[in-house]
Formats: sequence, C-alpha cells, structure tokens
Amino acid sequence: MRKKLCIVLLAVFGFMAKAQVPNSGFESLNSNNNTSYWGEAHLLVFHVDSNGVFHGDSIVWDDPGSRLYFPTTDAYQGMYALEMRNAFNYTTGSMMVGNARLSGDSVDYSAFGGVYVPVSQHPLDLSFYYKYFPAGPDTAIAYITVNDSNGTEIANLLIEIMDTASSYTYISRHINYTLPGTAAYITMGFSNSKPGSPVTFGTRFQVDEVNLQSVGLKQAVDTKEFIDCYPVPVTDKLYLKSKDLNAIKRVRVVNALGEEMLSLDEGYIYSAGIDVAFLAPGIYSIEVQGMNGIVKGKFVK
Repeated sequence: MRKKLCIVLLAVFGFMAKAQVPNSGFESLNSNNNTSYWGEAHLLVFHVDSNGVFHGDSIVWDDPGSRLYFPTTDAYQGMYALEMRNAFNYTTGSMMVGNARLSGDSVDYSAFGGVYVPVSQHPLDLSFYYKYFPAGPDTAIAYITVNDSNGTEIANLLIEIMDTASSYTYISRHINYTLPGTAAYITMGFSNSKPGSPVTFGTRFQVDEVNLQSVGLKQAVDTKEFIDCYPVPVTDKLYLKSKDLNAIKRVRVVNALGEEMLSLDEGYIYSAGIDVAFLAPGIYSIEVQGMNGIVKGKFVK
C-alpha cells in the first residue's frame, strides 16, 4: 500500500528543524545517576538455593560501577557524555556487549518503556560526536530505524566504526528511505559491537551530542501560502501544496553542491507537478518565491 510523506517548507530566515531526541546531550540523569532515556535492560540469571540464599551470574566488569553504559564526564560539550564498556559473564563464559538505546521512558529501558520513540518530524540525517577505543577487532555501531504509524519500517541507517578515535570526532550520515510513508516513530541506539562481530573486554565507546537533522511534517513558520511538498522520496513529479498555487512567482531546486538544477517562473502550471525525473538520487534544496518572500525546504529523490 502506498503511503504519502510530506515535507515542510521553511522560511528563508528559519533553519532546518531538528527532530526531538530526548536527552540528546546526556545531561539529564536519573536518581540512580544513570542517563535518562538512554539505556538497556540486560538479563542476569539468579536462583535461590535450599538455604534461601540468592546466587547470580559472576560478572567481570570493565566499569568500576558494574555497568555496561553510564554517563562520563569526558564530554564533548556540557558535563556528560554516554560511555559504553563490555563485561565478561564468568558463569556462562560469554561476553556482554556495552550498548544503550533510546527509550520512550526516562527510566524504563525495557520493551515496556517504549522501543519506539514518537517523532513529529521527518529525520534525514543522524549525527553525533564520538570517541572509540577498540581493544581488539571490534566494530562499534550506531543505528536508527524510522517507522510509520503502523510500525512499518520506511527507513534505516547503520553506521560502523572500526578505527580508534582518541579525540572527539564528528560523524553525519544520511538516513536511507526505502519506502514512502510518514515518519511516526524511531528506534535508535549505540553498541560497542555489531551483531556477529568480535566483542573484546576493554573496548570503550563514547558518544555525545546526538542530533537528527529533520524537516517537520507541520508548518514551522507562519507563512500563509506554502505548506508542504510531496511525495518523499519523489520519483518523477514533485507537488507543492498551497492555498494558492497561482501566487508562486518562482521555484528553484539546488543540489548538495549548491548547483542550480531547476528554475521555474511565474507562468509555470504548478498544479501539474514539477518534473524532477532527471535528477539523480539525493537530497535537494528547494526555494519557493511567493507574495510574502522566499520559503526554503528540502526533499529526497
């Protein structure tokens, strides 16, 4: 079933909206001094012997606080960043991967806390600052999935990090949209090791200032004329939605290098859509000039 996804146009004096990521700078801590909205529920085995004594798995922790994730004061900005370290379960003879994911609840990191985090904007890029200290052939990952209101995955991104980064390094990647649809929820997280790859005791991964660059699904500024454009991703024709398409004076499309790819004047019949079939896949900027000034936005081809 085809699902429609709209992209808002922003005024020239505005800026690209940022999708809300709770506690994106890891500055908010819970009463247990761990990061709000970020964590993971890890299963440990306990049993009670015939004398009523509790016994649990014997864990060798890399973190003195016996944690797989925790706030560190070695931050890129502010007071805290998120740090992840591995541990070794001596009882089962297996490694435990340091990881944390975004939760819909500030305290409960289990599935009951909310694996899917609501968003009101359409994320285009994931960025963050990180340090990475692999103690072996480990591969750290950052991941995000974007889902529509039915839970159908419409976009995803997996970032792999293998090289040592002893100082904070900035990384930004485009989110890959595979299906049309309206973004309603995201899942997001970080891990010291991707599934199936080696897990080494002593590996450390630090993350700070997580950001989703996005375009909102609702009008971000008080403009009377231009509301949105659709569909996204677009294949052949891009349509503008406006109270008065005849009020459009000019439309300009620019690629990521700043090169003008398309320019249309007042006489164009905008109700017929804008032919963008010739454009290569990518993210484009669009400028729409109307009676009250210029409105800017982005769309995905």
